[in-house]
Amino acid sequence: MLTAAVTLLLAQTQPISYIDRSLSAHRNLKAANVSITVFRSEAAGKKTTESFQLAFVRPNEVRLRMQTKASGDQRATDRVFAIVGNRLTAYDATAGERLQKTLQGSGTLADRLIAVLGPLNDGVQAILEPARMAAVLDPFKALKGWTVSKESADVVLVRRMNSANSVMLRFDAKTLLVKKVFFLASGNTMEWTYTYGPKPTTVAFRPPSTAILVDEFVNRVAPPRYADAAARRAGETALNAMNRLRAAEFTITGNDGLNSKVSYTSGMVREELRGRAWAYDGSVLTASIDATKRHFSSKKGRNSSIDSLGDISMYGSPFVRALLQKRNPLFALLWQGYTVRIVGEMTIGGAKCTILEAKAMEIRNTISIRASDGLPVMIRTENKEPGSSHTIVSQIDIKYSSVGKPLPASKFKIGVKAGFKSGPFPTRKQA
Repeated sequence: MLTAAVTLLLAQTQPISYIDRSLSAHRNLKAANVSITVFRSEAAGKKTTESFQLAFVRPNEVRLRMQTKASGDQRATDRVFAIVGNRLTAYDATAGERLQKTLQGSGTLADRLIAVLGPLNDGVQAILEPARMAAVLDPFKALKGWTVSKESADVVLVRRMNSANSVMLRFDAKTLLVKKVFFLASGNTMEWTYTYGPKPTTVAFRPPSTAILVDEFVNRVAPPRYADAAARRAGETALNAMNRLRAAEFTITGNDGLNSKVSYTSGMVREELRGRAWAYDGSVLTASIDATKRHFSSKKGRNSSIDSLGDISMYGSPFVRALLQKRNPLFALLWQGYTVRIVGEMTIGGAKCTILEAKAMEIRNTISIRASDGLPVMIRTENKEPGSSHTIVSQIDIKYSSVGKPLPASKFKIGVKAGFKSGPFPTRKQA
């Protein structure tokens, strides 16, 4: 009798009122700590579950922990990304890696996470951005036939069209914050579940000092498809070797026969090629051209350094440009959409190597990696032009003279030679 009376009383309050009051509660939510579970079930039988721990303090602090279970080609992951102001701190517990970066640009908290992570789950965005929650709930306000009931400390709205189509919205009766959104459409199910904890005063965190500092996580959101466990081990060994490379000197020989000498340590890069040399020490880009007796020096960011080098016709190889940008040069070769397999073994320069092939559409990458340390010694890309029998081939061979040996900071600044004219890099004209 009591339950029936409560249901009758609640039914007299229009569902639209609950939705509007909930949206108002979310707009006024300045800080939150929320456990989020996103469940999907397809009529064909496939089921997926994702778990997130979201904390934010408006206007400029957000932390997201993402956990996934092992599935197919993807390993289990446990990663935390925290943005405080323009500073990103992240930790991959599975790989034992951490990273720190200064972010550029601005935007909403969701925008900033998307800039770091790529696509962000809708269930997470809905809590993080009131406008996104409104986009989810507003369409329901036009629907009729809702049943409103009280269950424990919750208000529950249900609308059933038939056995294969229904909607359920669950709100906290006191705060009116959304606790669950459930859709069933043509046998396909989606369910977002939210559990609220104590509100945070800050989202800052400090990863374990034992975690290895890297520029990018190897355990990525979008890994390639590995043909088998051996291919996965080889691919991840190569990615890890480049990710954790702290210092090296090596020569790159292109299929044009030209050699460039490269020095690298902790984000600082130097390259020398046929009377041309450039170096970046983390803040200042310097370059020298023997033929014109010109020397250039300007304070630059990493991305603008690539543009400035192009302005003086110093382009360098994609491998070295990736190092300049503090990116793993192998990520673009072993990426989502590629199928990776081991195609053989051979000895190169006296070192036993495993040969990996990564194919996607009309592109085939072949990477030879040293068995001793996982570093690449040959990278070949074959790109077949669509609708043509013509294939563009590029290849580099890498010969290391030192690995892990500390290099002096002075090496990453090109000095002015006698008789050379020195000045800043050319300034690009605005269009």
